[in-house]
Amino acid sequence: MKYEELFQLKDFQKGKLLTGNNILLREITGAHVIEMADGVNWAGRGELVFTSGVGFHDIDNEMKLLIETVAKNYVAGIVVEIGPYIKDVTQEWIDHAQKLNIPLMTLPCDIPITRIISEIYRNVYNTQEYQNSVEKFMKECLYEPSEEIQERAENFGFDSQRRHIALFLSPDEENGNLEHLMQAARQSLNLQRTIFTLVEKDGVVMIYDLPKTDQPLHEMVGKLRDDIESFY
Repeated sequence: MKYEELFQLKDFQKGKLLTGNNILLREITGAHVIEMADGVNWAGRGELVFTSGVGFHDIDNEMKLLIETVAKNYVAGIVVEIGPYIKDVTQEWIDHAQKLNIPLMTLPCDIPITRIISEIYRNVYNTQEYQNSVEKFMKECLYEPSEEIQERAENFGFDSQRRHIALFLSPDEENGNLEHLMQAARQSLNLQRTIFTLVEKDGVVMIYDLPKTDQPLHEMVGKLRDDIESFY
């Protein structure tokens, strides 16, 4: 799920985005309710953190710590429930999140976040099911090609009249693993459109739909690499 899809949810219509406009197309891989600043370590990479502050003893300092920890753990962002425990978001928190490039949002406490979290996971499940079908098709393309491959590829959005490029991405042993690389590659697609992805044992195969441009191919490949590394 992308942030733009999150804000389209009926229960998130009253949500307000305070920081992070430049990364709204990042992928949200799940959601977690955190009521202790150090509890964010339980949230996975790419998950959206919801907090009401009910378990905080020092709201100001613990919110700053929460924002810092979210940034270190590559969590997708923070949704602050405005209510009896956190009555408002301070400008200092906003500046802190902006500096660390973390999306910070608010939501009235009377909105049932359980329904929002359910919608997030429903979207994630549907996306994963689609990705599984794409990967199955990719394996057939690579290892069991048939005459109807192109016709079937069109069902996934492949246009034989457009230019495409296939990339093989391998993870940096020091900075991540295949799962992180796959997330980074998908998140980088804000600027480029991917058609197919396939996770292999030693890397990720991706086929991109290239835009119509006179830009040299090596420059486009370099830009793709920079985009992926910025999320990795």
